[in-house]
Amino acid sequence: MRVRLSLVMYRVVFLALILSIFSQPVPVGAEGFGPFPVRNFQPFQQLVLSLPGDRAAVVKPGTVDVRLELAETSSIYNDNTPQTSVNVKFETLRSGLFLRYGATEKLELGLEVPVLYRYQGFMNGAIETANDAAKSLIATAKSRPLVAMRL
Repeated sequence: MRVRLSLVMYRVVFLALILSIFSQPVPVGAEGFGPFPVRNFQPFQQLVLSLPGDRAAVVKPGTVDVRLELAETSSIYNDNTPQTSVNVKFETLRSGLFLRYGATEKLELGLEVPVLYRYQGFMNGAIETANDAAKSLIATAKSRPLVAMRL
């Protein structure tokens, strides 16, 4: 019984592998944008009345479009003047639920529910650890006296 069950599982896995390699996906027509949707989520460029652009095509009448999106944005801003010095570095993880309804040929109604999470970045700890290790190595090397040898 055990041998037969493993043989069935082997065949199912093999069939799934063959189907995933040789089967062609059904093409789905994306409306209103190029090969990749591009939106600007930089917070410093969206401070005042700067809603990001969406798709160029209107949803067909009577159609409901529901999308979930996830975007990762890194923001680094440095500015030095005689009066101030500003250094800002953070990352934003932005997820959103987008609902669009085609009311007429030229009008659609939409709702966007974004959720933002700002943090220092996933590599920040590793970078600081590497910097601290390099600083300690440099300090150790500077504390040792130079030894000159003549042959």
